[in-house]
Amino acid sequence: MNNHTLGKAVPLLKRPIDEIVTIAREAGRRTFDNVDTIEAVWFDARSRWLNENLPNALGLTDDEFDTVMVRAADAFKQGFDEYIRDMSEVVQTWAPRLPGVSIFFDESSTFRYGLQVDLSRFSAERLDAEALYQRFYTRLMSEYDRLLPHIAAAGGEPDAYRPKPDDEPISTFMLIDDVFIFQILPVALKRDVLKDALPAKLREFVTHMTSTEEECHE
Repeated sequence: MNNHTLGKAVPLLKRPIDEIVTIAREAGRRTFDNVDTIEAVWFDARSRWLNENLPNALGLTDDEFDTVMVRAADAFKQGFDEYIRDMSEVVQTWAPRLPGVSIFFDESSTFRYGLQVDLSRFSAERLDAEALYQRFYTRLMSEYDRLLPHIAAAGGEPDAYRPKPDDEPISTFMLIDDVFIFQILPVALKRDVLKDALPAKLREFVTHMTSTEEECHE
């Protein structure tokens, strides 16, 4: 069906239902592909968080409660700004998916997430190492932010995972032949610690992935 008549777009409601559903699904998938959309909802998100987590004064004076609310609201905005800064390179440009690369999330006793790279399907020549690093870094940091409620809940469980001195909060290993894992234990890392520790580990991982993949094609 031609979507334009005499140079004018056909209203969505006039299109076949299958086409409407397809367009709606794609719009949903790309809801947060641009900074403007995210910025349009942050105030409501902050209000909802404050109402749910600081609903009343619990014995504080009005002035004391107001001080707490203002400090918490400012901190929420600071966290949002950090999220936008970390996400900006991804959400402003729709990036094609990388075959062989996936994010995993495991709610086992160790509660972990990270990257899985299948070198048999991964084509390193599509991106240089720096571009790949930036993409992975932003994705892993945004995934940490998305999992924050789960991280907090997991850490509060009686049988929650407690990092041991010899545990590695960030690690890499080969799962099976040609399939490599970059793993993060989020309950063992505060966000600022992860942000500082991630670059060196991830750059090493990306360098290994690209050099290994290139050797496989030689």
